[in-house]
Amino acid sequence: PGKALKVLLTGAGGFLGAALKRRLGREQEVTAVVRPGKGPAGWDAADAPGAAALVSAHRPDLVVHCAAQSKPDPCEADPAGTWKINVAGVEALAKASAAAGARFFFFSSDQVHDGKTGLYDDGVPAAPLSEYGRQKAAAEAAVLAAGGDPLVFRLALCYGFSQPGAPRNWADDLRSDLAAGRPTRAFTDQRRSLLWVEDAAELVARLAAKLGAPEGRRLLNLVGPVPVSRFEFAEAVCAAFG
Repeated sequence: PGKALKVLLTGAGGFLGAALKRRLGREQEVTAVVRPGKGPAGWDAADAPGAAALVSAHRPDLVVHCAAQSKPDPCEADPAGTWKINVAGVEALAKASAAAGARFFFFSSDQVHDGKTGLYDDGVPAAPLSEYGRQKAAAEAAVLAAGGDPLVFRLALCYGFSQPGAPRNWADDLRSDLAAGRPTRAFTDQRRSLLWVEDAAELVARLAAKLGAPEGRRLLNLVGPVPVSRFEFAEAVCAAFG
């Protein structure tokens, strides 16, 4: 094994971030960045001017940027405010990483697509329908334009059950509602290639251990094996937990 990488991981207190912290920490030297006041390494993802200082303070080999406003409704309600987090902060951190010679991993979303065809190849041009999708598409373009050594992951909807004390995931709410006998809504008109969060972390960890872009690709789909609806997923949870 080679020398451990110094990894700066933002959003480490979130659902995906916590999984990445666990998995990357098995092999690499991880600095977990959380919201100011929530831990020793704090950064507000909307603080674009503070991005360069964050990178300068920790001198990482790799920046894994997981911090985001990942819920579509707040993006629709406050486009300007969430743009600071999902686009301006991303661009600043990507530029700071490139200037410092650090690789940069960014998590976009499958919601940059319009859903008209499905089963998209890597690198298909974005055609978002929502404010959240538009912000992710703009951030992708900013990351790729920043230079350096970036990878952009178009991440599917992740599922899994949160660790004790960690933020709850939508799958936690689904399971607790069903276990308590409460009605729950699960729609059928959206199909996504759902990905187990631990698999997402595993794939990122493997890419962190390799140099450069796989086959020269900078845009990569990070998805599960088959598209399913939330309703089909809910049925599978019922079957799994009785």
